Amino acid sequence: MPPKTRLKDSEIAALRRWVAEGAAWPVATGTESSRGDAADGVDEVIAPNAPELAKSLKLWLRADTLQVADGGAVVAWPDSSGRGHDLTVTKGVRKAGTGTAPQLVKKSRINGGPAVRFTHDNGLAASPDRSLGLTGDAEFTVVLVGQYVHGTSRPYENILMVGNPAHSEDPGKPLSILIELETGKKQIDLAGGFSHDASMGPGSAQVLYDQPTILIITRKKGPWTPGTRFWLNGESSRQAWGRDPVGTSVVPDVQMRPEHGVALGSPQQWAGGFRGDLAEVIVFDRVLTDRQRRGLEAELAVRHGVEMPRMYLASTREFTDNEKNYWAFRLVKSPATPKVADADRVVSPIDPFVLARLKTAGLEPSPRADRSTLIRRVTFDLTGLPPTPEQIDAFLADGRNDVEALGSVVDGLLASPRYGERWARHWLDVVRYAESTANDGNAVMRYAWRYRDYVIKSLNTDKPYSEFVIEQLAGDLLPGKTGQARVDAVVATGLLMLGPKALAETDKEQSRLDIVADQLDVTGRAFLGLTIGCARCHDHKFDSIPTVDYYSLASIFRSTEVFQDENRNATMFQEWNLEVEGLKPVMVMAPVEYRPVTLRVHRRGDRKNPGVLAPRRFLQVIAGEGHQPLRTRQSGRLELARWIASPENPLTARVLVNRVWQNHFGIGLVATSDNFGNRGELPSHPALLDWLAADFVDNGWSIKSLHRRLVLSGTYMQASRGATEAAAAARRIDPDNRLLWTMPLERLDAEALRDAVLAVSGRLDLTPGGSETGEFLYERGEVIDKKRPTFRPNRVRSDDPFYTDSRRRSVFLPVVRNAMPDILSLFDAADPNGIVTRRNDTTVPSQSLFLLNHPFVLENSQALAKRVLSAPASDDPARIALAYRLAVGRGPRPAEVKRVVEFLAAGVAGENKGTPEEKRLTAWTGFAQTLFCRNEFLYLK
Repeated sequence: MPPKTRLKDSEIAALRRWVAEGAAWPVATGTESSRGDAADGVDEVIAPNAPELAKSLKLWLRADTLQVADGGAVVAWPDSSGRGHDLTVTKGVRKAGTGTAPQLVKKSRINGGPAVRFTHDNGLAASPDRSLGLTGDAEFTVVLVGQYVHGTSRPYENILMVGNPAHSEDPGKPLSILIELETGKKQIDLAGGFSHDASMGPGSAQVLYDQPTILIITRKKGPWTPGTRFWLNGESSRQAWGRDPVGTSVVPDVQMRPEHGVALGSPQQWAGGFRGDLAEVIVFDRVLTDRQRRGLEAELAVRHGVEMPRMYLASTREFTDNEKNYWAFRLVKSPATPKVADADRVVSPIDPFVLARLKTAGLEPSPRADRSTLIRRVTFDLTGLPPTPEQIDAFLADGRNDVEALGSVVDGLLASPRYGERWARHWLDVVRYAESTANDGNAVMRYAWRYRDYVIKSLNTDKPYSEFVIEQLAGDLLPGKTGQARVDAVVATGLLMLGPKALAETDKEQSRLDIVADQLDVTGRAFLGLTIGCARCHDHKFDSIPTVDYYSLASIFRSTEVFQDENRNATMFQEWNLEVEGLKPVMVMAPVEYRPVTLRVHRRGDRKNPGVLAPRRFLQVIAGEGHQPLRTRQSGRLELARWIASPENPLTARVLVNRVWQNHFGIGLVATSDNFGNRGELPSHPALLDWLAADFVDNGWSIKSLHRRLVLSGTYMQASRGATEAAAAARRIDPDNRLLWTMPLERLDAEALRDAVLAVSGRLDLTPGGSETGEFLYERGEVIDKKRPTFRPNRVRSDDPFYTDSRRRSVFLPVVRNAMPDILSLFDAADPNGIVTRRNDTTVPSQSLFLLNHPFVLENSQALAKRVLSAPASDDPARIALAYRLAVGRGPRPAEVKRVVEFLAAGVAGENKGTPEEKRLTAWTGFAQTLFCRNEFLYLK
C-alpha cells in the first residue's frame, strides 16, 4: 500500500540506496542478501563470543586484553576465542621466521584506544598445528578493526594470512586467504596467491589510511570473487566504494603452510609486512547473517568509537519549519532602535525599547532615583557590598550630570576585586558549585576552590565570555596554552567535576552515565538555556531535542574520564598533579581525556536496552539536520565548546545577557532564564534581547561592557515606586512589572546580607581566594580507609562555629552539600545540589528571629557600636548620623535622631547591671542591631 503521507527525506534516501543496490527483497531466513544494510540502524549488539556465534568463532585477538606496558613489545598475542590460537613472534621461534614483535600503544590512532602497532618487520603467527580449519573451499568471516599507514617501500603489505599464497608455481586457483594492501595502486585485495584475487580496485585502500575502520570480508563456498563480500564501517562495497569486488572466479583450495598457522604482518622474509594499528582481529568459519554482522559491527563501533554511515541516517531527525524557526533558534540580528517621543528620557540605546513598550501599554516610566539610592543600588549590584560614606559623599558632590557621574562610579566598581567576588557567586549558583560530593559519602572535594578562584579571576579580568565558555568545557584541550594560562584553562574544566556523585555506586558505568547526565544538564541550562536532560529517556516532550541528540552529546562527555579507579565502595574522582613548564606542580580537580566513545540511545534511559547509535555531534535543530558528526580523536569537547561559543550560535549570547539583566532588574527579559524552550516564558522585549545579544558579541563578549550598558540606562536609574496611586494603576495593567515601569524592590541575597553586616561593623576580611575552605574541610574529614587517605567524607555540620566566626566574604565560606549554614540557607542561598539560575525569595518569621537573636548579628551589632563610639564624632547625633550612613547609605531624619537619642538615654539610665561605659555600649549595640533589622538595610530600592 502507498504511504498516507509524504515520505521523509531519510526514507527517500534509504529507498534510493536500496534501488541502487539492485532492489533485492529481504531474505526471510535472515541470511545474507545482496541488498546490503537495512536503513533503520537499530541493531542489537552481538559480541563475537555470543552464544549464536561462539561455535563459529575461531580467532579473537583484542589489544585491550594485553598485559603489556604502553610501548612494550607484544611478543605474544593471546587468542580470546578459547581455541588456543595464540600468535607469537616468528623470529627464532618458527622455521624461517623473521617476524619481530610489534608494540602495544595505549592511545592509538584508533580513536585513542589501545592497539597493536605494526611496522614492516613485525610479524606474529600461530603454531602450524593449531589450524583455524579454513582449508579447501572454505567459508569465513574476517573482521579487522584498524587504521593503516600508506607506504611505498614494499609493493604488497600483508595484514592477515591463512594458507599458502607463496606456492612454488601458479596453482591456477587461490590457495590462501590473504588480506593485503597493494601500495602502488592503493587498493585492498582478498588475495589467493598468483593474482588469484578478489579486489576492490585502485584507490580502495585510501579510506583505510584516512580513518579508523571496521573491515569485514566474508566468503561463501563456490567461485572466489562472486562469493566474496567486502563491508567497510557497516556499508557494503557498493555503498562504500560504488562497486563490487572483481577478480578470479575459480573455486579455491586453501592449503596451510608447514611453518605457521594464521599470521599477521610479516612472519617470513617473503611476506611483506604492513604499517598500522590493529585493535581487534576476529575470524569465523562461516558467513555471518546480515543481522549477526550488523550486531557485531554495532558492538565494535561502540567499543572503538568507529563511526558508521548508517548510524548517521538512523540518528538523523527532521524538524518542521516552525520548529527550526522557533524564536530562540533564529540567528541573532541587531534590530533597529525604536523611535520614541520622550527623547529626553533616553540616555542609553536600551531605553527606546522599554519606552516603546510602555507607551503601547499606556504606562509611564518612574522618575529617576535620587543619587543616594543610585549609588547604594549600583554598589550592591556590582560588588555585593554597601557604599562607604566617602563614596557616597563623592558621588553626591559630583557636579556632572547623573549619567556621567554614575559612569565614573561604575568604572571604579568594575575595576574593584570585589566585583569578581560578587558576580562569581551568581555563576557558582548556576554551575552547582560545592566542595563535597553529596549522596552516599559526601566526600570532600579538596581542590574545588581552584575553580571558584578561576571564576573570580576571569570576571575581574573581563575574560571574553566566549573564551570563558570554551575553557570550562575544554580548557585542557586548548592548544598553545602555556604557563599560568595553561593552569587556569585546566582548572576551568572543574566545571565538569562539580556535580553530585554517587561514589559508592557499584555499577561504575552507570555512575559515569549519571555524571554525564549532570554535565549535560549544566551545559544545556547554563550556556544554552535548554533542558537537554529531559531527553535522556525519551524525546523531549516540549522542545525539539530528540533522545538521539541527547546521546550524541552524551557520547562527547562519556569520552572524558571523571574517575581515578574502580573501587567498589569509594571510587575516587579525578584529582591529579598538573605539571606545567616553568611552574610548580599544582593539584587540580579536573577530568582527563579518555578515548572517543559512541553511545547508543538508551531506550527509556536503560543502558541495557540499547537503540540506535548516536554519533558525536550537536543539537540538530540548531546545527542542522543530520550534520556531519565529529571526526576527532579527542573527546569532542573542544568542538562542542567552540560551537556553543560561536557568534553563530543563536542561544549563547541571548542566554548570558538575559541572565545578567535578571541579576540587575530582578527578573530576566526571559523570566525562565534557564529555559528558553517551549515551556519557558517568551521574552517580554524580544527586540531588546536581540539588540543586547548582538551588542554583547560586537563588544568582544565583554561582560563588564554589558554591565555598563545596563546600569547606565535610564531604565535602570528609575526609582522604585511605593504605594502611590500611579503605582497602583500601573500594577493593574502590568502586575509583574514585566514592562519595567519601575525598578523592583529587592531584598539583599544571603551573601550580600552577611557581607554587608560585616562591612558595616568594620569586621569584613577582604583577603582574596585561597585554599582555606578546601583544607578546612579536608582536615575535618574522616579517614575511613587508611589505604585511601585522600577519600574523606565530610564531617562539618551546618552549625559549625567556622561559619559564625569567619569574617571573610561569603563566597569564600565552605560550600558543603546537605549542610549549608543557617546564616545562608535561611535567606535563600542556592542549594548546591542543583542548578539554580534564579533564587527563591521567601519571607518567614525565622529570618526576623535570626536578626534578633543569632550570635553573628549580636556580635556584629556590638562591633558597629564600638566603631561608631570610637569615631571622631562631636556628639551622639553625629554618631547616630554616621551609623545611619554606614548601614543604610543616608543620614537620619530629625525625628529618627530624636527617637534614637531617647532610646540611648533610656538604655544608659536603665536598671541593667554594669558600669556606665558598659551600659552605654549595650545601648548603642541595641541601636546598631535595629539598623540591621530595618527593611531599609535588608532591601534595595
